[in-house]
Amino acid sequence: LEVSPYISSLRMIAYKLSPLPTTHDESPLAQRSNRQKRYNGRLNEYYFKKRLAGDYFQAVHRVEYDLSEECLTFCSMELPWNILDLHFTPCSAEKLFELGAGRSYEFYLRFLQVLTWQAPELPSTWMLKCPWHLAYLDDLHTTFSDSPFIWTHRNPLECISSSCSLFFAIASQVMDPWTIDKKVLGRNVAKYARLSFDRAFAAVEKHKDTVKVVHVKYTDIVKDPIKVCKDICCATGLPFSSEYESLLNEHIAQSHAKRKKQSRSGISGKVGITHCYSLEEYGLNADEISADYKSYIEKYC
Repeated sequence: LEVSPYISSLRMIAYKLSPLPTTHDESPLAQRSNRQKRYNGRLNEYYFKKRLAGDYFQAVHRVEYDLSEECLTFCSMELPWNILDLHFTPCSAEKLFELGAGRSYEFYLRFLQVLTWQAPELPSTWMLKCPWHLAYLDDLHTTFSDSPFIWTHRNPLECISSSCSLFFAIASQVMDPWTIDKKVLGRNVAKYARLSFDRAFAAVEKHKDTVKVVHVKYTDIVKDPIKVCKDICCATGLPFSSEYESLLNEHIAQSHAKRKKQSRSGISGKVGITHCYSLEEYGLNADEISADYKSYIEKYC
């Protein structure tokens, strides 16, 4: 969806690193010029941080300057999503969820309004993405009441083990990896996932008369991403043109080529690396998870 010419996404990390204009001239030309200046000025910082994070993190969660990025930084003023603290959230999920989102989404809405104001030539419809929204759909819908949710469903056997790997990668940025007990992490991530699922479905049921949810199977995305994009556009009222389809084909080809190169040579070009993970590595049992999510898997996966 991020390549659609009809929507905007938080694809420029320049916005994340320096989102506010540094000029007092409010004319569209001045704002566009200032935005480009900030974009170019942050490239070196981006490449430094990318190198600092290392090959392993990039294999787990690919970050590029011009690809859509998560909502973490923008929402971390009140939500516990700061990258330095995020790996602790599964360990205290119940208490954190009780606190709710506070005014985080209100601040996020204003942030998006600032971005929209300084770039009037870009589409004013925004695509936002972040798996951690799942536990806060009630708060999210309250603020973005006219926005549809696109919920991608992946088999919990895969997404829970993937989440364990992601949390381990994040924790490894600020802790020595050998100090992290993977089995303790696994138990907490599994609990965090279960609570998030329950809260999400409860929120959808609570707002069933006002919220629009488009359910998408992850396997369908892998099998036919263009058809999935067409279906989403049809369900949400977004245009789907030949121009968009051409951009999609180009993006998919480039993405496959980058992933193939990454798995073969590593981000640095020195280390071969592939993102591998398993439930067993984190002390989790596949049969138990399959039984726990049996009805969900049958309906959505």
